[in-house]
Amino acid sequence: MGLFDSFRRKPPAPTVPPAPTVTLALALAPAPTFQPLPVQPGNALDSEVSRLWLQYQQSKDTTTWDGFLRSLAAHNTVLQSQIADVEKHLKDYPPGSEVRP
Repeated sequence: MGLFDSFRRKPPAPTVPPAPTVTLALALAPAPTFQPLPVQPGNALDSEVSRLWLQYQQSKDTTTWDGFLRSLAAHNTVLQSQIADVEKHLKDYPPGSEVRP
């Protein structure tokens, strides 16, 4: 019987339907490039700049060193104007008087 089975037509191979394509609900975007910041571990100023840099990277979509420096300069300008306003306000107090906020 085995000899006669080799001359018979073989059944076609089963066809597997293609896997359905799934569309994503959210568009995937490439991750921003990591820009390391050279710091010395024991330096307090370096650790503060590193903390500000990480905070800046988390708050912005695109981060550059120039943009970070511009944001620091803008923040310093705001702080300088606030200090000038406080100093101007303190000049109105007579000398020897107690300053109460």
